Amino acid sequence: WSLFNNEKILNAAKKLLNNNSIYFIPHTDVQINAKGGIFHRDSAERNFPYGNVWKEKEDKYGVLRIAVYLSSYKKSNSSLFFLENSNYFESKLKKLEIKIYNKLRVFFNKYNIQIPHFNFFSKLIKIKFNPGDVVLFDQRLIHAGGNINYSEPKISLFFGLGLKNKHTINHIEWLKNANKKQKENQGSEYYILDFNKEFQNFLKDNKLFIL
Repeated sequence: WSLFNNEKILNAAKKLLNNNSIYFIPHTDVQINAKGGIFHRDSAERNFPYGNVWKEKEDKYGVLRIAVYLSSYKKSNSSLFFLENSNYFESKLKKLEIKIYNKLRVFFNKYNIQIPHFNFFSKLIKIKFNPGDVVLFDQRLIHAGGNINYSEPKISLFFGLGLKNKHTINHIEWLKNANKKQKENQGSEYYILDFNKEFQNFLKDNKLFIL
């Protein structure tokens, strides 16, 4: 649990959101040797510019993805790609290019072939990791996990932090709906949204409880 109230992470989130009141979002994942590599967003709505996540007249969008990496780029090739400013803008050409790339990526993944990441209509930013590195980013930002070499396991942990407003509440509702779909489809991947009393008290003591 100490990861969730880590002072450096919380202070970085407060600085990014320009607000001292932030809250834990149970958008949690553990990934080991994830080779997906497709470009995507993690926000509740992902088709720019449609959906409430791009409406900020009443409330600022302040839903952050927190990624913690336990592997090194040198040994596992652990990295993350971002498309610059894609949380604010996405042209039709960029959409088409991403669609084509993702289809190619899924096809070659079936044969364990990892094609390189590229994008001609947006600046592609690559971050290389060392164990313990943490990245905080807007969940609307288009990103993709980098290729890995399997010489050492690529391990990463994810959770969320956000402002107490309608965007964060909507994101949590989206997580609930994702759980419902998993149940309907007899899936096995669920977000833990029903916290036990001990964890609730931990979040409350650290002023991170929003549910």
